Amino acid sequence: MTTIDSFINLGNSNFVDEDFKNAKENYTRAIQLEPGNSDIYLKRSNANFKLKEYLDSKNDAEAAIKLSKGNTDITVKANFRKGIAFYHLKEYQQALDSFIISENLAPNNNETKIWISKCLENGAVKTAESLSSKRTEETNKVAASNNLQQQTEEKKVEQIFPSRIRHEWYQDDNFVTISVFIKNVKKDTVTIDFTENSLSLLIKLPTQTDFTLELEPLSHKIAPSDSKYSVLSTKIEIKLKKAIYGTKWNTLEGEDKLVTNLASANNKPEYPSSAKNKKDWNKIEKEVTDEKPEGEQALNALFQSIYKDATPETQKAMIKSFTESGGTCLSTNWDEVGKKKVEISPPDGMVARKYDQ
Repeated sequence: MTTIDSFINLGNSNFVDEDFKNAKENYTRAIQLEPGNSDIYLKRSNANFKLKEYLDSKNDAEAAIKLSKGNTDITVKANFRKGIAFYHLKEYQQALDSFIISENLAPNNNETKIWISKCLENGAVKTAESLSSKRTEETNKVAASNNLQQQTEEKKVEQIFPSRIRHEWYQDDNFVTISVFIKNVKKDTVTIDFTENSLSLLIKLPTQTDFTLELEPLSHKIAPSDSKYSVLSTKIEIKLKKAIYGTKWNTLEGEDKLVTNLASANNKPEYPSSAKNKKDWNKIEKEVTDEKPEGEQALNALFQSIYKDATPETQKAMIKSFTESGGTCLSTNWDEVGKKKVEISPPDGMVARKYDQ
């Protein structure tokens, strides 16, 4: 993993833990390494908003728009974020103009319509410059007639889901992990469909509206039968199993240049040899790998297996508990071990002693 990816992942982890100050600092470090990356500016804009630094949030959103290079997804999200920042700065007309740009590119986003209604209530006016040619006078009349209903839906959404639903992703050699940040969702309201080239997520919200996330085509193929998801208290975590081990994804959707790890299953390394009778080192390597570990090796293998597929919170819990307890305790519950130091707990009949050099 590159340094910039490390800073981004740290920022994402900080954001999930609601440590928005450190999230901003890590996103800033990532921007210093790659100042042309619009997605990082968008992440920092969101962190600034959580810190109520609305002017900085607006500036980062504008930077994301300038660097988007025609990327519709970034442009939609950045204008939406810019609109919310302007709204909290009480610049309602500029907020409305930003929301309308976002709506013209993604007309089915009900949340954008709610914010447009809020701007109109605060005196903003739809101008010819901000309206797309596709938004006819008749369309505006229909929108106005639905204004009261939108206000009712707005109150419901604010009560249950006060922040915008967003998603982030990271990867390792085996999985692409997508986190959709939405709290207190019931498992029976979530539907996820995997195909070799797509992901479809549907959440039935208590407001009788639906949230959908459609990723098609994915930038690389996945193994649908080995992909999975979990509904947690703060998010929905989706794990896409890579069809080719070690493939690096540079983007979730669309065309992507294939970059494969040299040690992947489809590109096994060859070993030079001066011997007359060459050995099949790949076969020997597999035989060594297939040998069942015992004792301490088996324990280490179990630890690595659990750690590899664990969530970032679980990984932190494992490292903290194992390190602080001197290897006598291993916990996967961050809520438990994150609050205090993990004490050394030797097995029955043994006494913990400090090592004297």
